[in-house]
Order: sequence, then C-alpha cells, then structure tokens
Amino acid sequence: MSHLEKLTISLGFRGRTSFIDGIHLDNCILSRLPHLHTFVFNIITDFVRSTEHFEPSADHIRRTFIQRGHHADCYIDYHHINMRRCHVYSVPLNMERMRHISHGFPGGTFINVRILSLLDDSHSFEHNFFAQISRSFPLLSRLVVRNTTPQKEKRSHQLVKIDLTVSMYTSIMWNSFFLTSKHVYLVFASFMFNMNT
Repeated sequence: MSHLEKLTISLGFRGRTSFIDGIHLDNCILSRLPHLHTFVFNIITDFVRSTEHFEPSADHIRRTFIQRGHHADCYIDYHHINMRRCHVYSVPLNMERMRHISHGFPGGTFINVRILSLLDDSHSFEHNFFAQISRSFPLLSRLVVRNTTPQKEKRSHQLVKIDLTVSMYTSIMWNSFFLTSKHVYLVFASFMFNMNT
C-alpha cells in the first residue's frame, strides 16, 4: 500500500473530541503514502464534543489541508451547546456521491456528483437552501433528504402548487428521490422549483 499513487476516500467519524483536519490526516494516513500524488476526500466528523479551549474555525480546518497541498472547502455546524459537526471535502470533488450535506453547506459547483444526501435534524431546509443545492449540483440523478424540522419560510399553497406543476415538466430526469421529512410536499416543491431557476 505504500506505493499507492491515487486515493479517494469518503469517511465519517462520530463521537470524537476533535475534528479530523489536515494535520491529523497527514500524520495518520498520508505520511505513510510517499508516492501519493492524487488525493480526493469527503470527510465528516459528527457529534464532536468540544473539550478544548480553542474552537477551530472552518478557515482553520481548511488551511490545515491547503498547507499540505490539498484544495479543500469546509463548514462547521454548531448543533447544541458543545456538539459540533465538521464537513471537509476536496475541491473539485471528483466523486459521484456526496453525503450528509447540512444547512451550513457553503455552495460551490459539483458537476461530478450524481447522488446526494441532505441531512439536518437541527435546522430546517428553507427555499433558499434548495435553490443553492440545485445550482451546486446540476447533474443529480438521486437525492435523499432527511429533515424533521419544519420550514420557517412558508410559501402559499397555491404558489407551491404552481411551482411544482411547472417544474415537473421542465426538471431533470432523476432515477430516485427519497424524503424523510414531516413536511414532504413543501420540501419537494421547493427543490423542484429551483432545479430550473
């Protein structure tokens, strides 16, 4: 394995006391791969209990990757008093799947991603979030949405119905669309409307 030249990983960690950053990844994995020249990653550290006095920012986490020659983007969600979540990924991301995007997702363009999951039980997915997702992932074939928090921005039932009807005829072809939400109709209509706006 020490002669590995390309590595693509999608990892999830739960219950740590710190985020996975470029330093940690380099010390534990990458330093053991001296021939590695291509590294693509999608890493989520979830349910992190902060015990440190220093709270790393998304910029700090991002810099730990960039300083080691890896183009990356990152965002951090603060769920409860001391529960954190960090999502860091390669830019550009040359993967067909991206999982567990939350409300904190900063956007970007991901033309290779075909399968996407949205997950956030602490914050609602609002209309603007779905507009951003539809712009960021123009070639989706499968979308999985899990969100139990109701939308704050309620649009009129009639407007949503019109949006849904128009979008159904002009949207991209999906293989599948899965929802786990208390407000399925509004979520679906909001996303469908934004696929072509």
